[in-house]
Amino acid sequence: MSIKYIKLQKEFELSKQLQDIIPDTSSFTLGLCGGRSIVSVIQALKDIVLDRKSSFKAIMLDERIVPADHPDSNYKVVSEALSEGKNISELGSILSFDTKDVLKGISEYESFLKECDYSLDLIFLGVGEDGHIAGLFPDLNEIKEQAEKVLIFNNSPKPPSSRMTLSLPILLKSKTIVLLFIGEGKRIAFNRFNDQITSEYDCPVKFFLSSKNCFVISDLI
Repeated sequence: MSIKYIKLQKEFELSKQLQDIIPDTSSFTLGLCGGRSIVSVIQALKDIVLDRKSSFKAIMLDERIVPADHPDSNYKVVSEALSEGKNISELGSILSFDTKDVLKGISEYESFLKECDYSLDLIFLGVGEDGHIAGLFPDLNEIKEQAEKVLIFNNSPKPPSSRMTLSLPILLKSKTIVLLFIGEGKRIAFNRFNDQITSEYDCPVKFFLSSKNCFVISDLI
């Protein structure tokens, strides 16, 4: 196992903790999740990118099939956090998934991914209470997809039911992976991630246990 654990004690420490994780290059590709945990990460990310005068090209790792201005939209959460106090163009760009025309959305995302050989430089994955990551939930068929694909499914166990997710092989191919277990509500998932009993299909985040450059950031350590 090559997982590196980072204890989060206070959110303002994130900028310091992410310094050695965020690529120190003029530009990099970035995958972002939705959820509450990503908002504090984005603030730290902005500080580092601006300080280094670098930039990113980002996509969403998963999305709910709702309008971009809907409260359930992952893109809405992320874009608002990125633009707070700054113009997103100062930081880079983020490609939203077209939820009105999902075939167009798939095509645009696959074009983005082909440009980086389906290997994003850095991804942030919030972990759900059930151990799901992106749109890959326990026991759903999508977790078994072996191809590097942009997937659409309509049976999410959490609403809304229709969602987009990148397949597991794409996520695992990322050069640097950051898993976020933040908040007491994630303790069961964190414990299952670290136990020797629970299977990957029952707790999908466990697929990352053998990743070469994977970090866990948590206040539960």
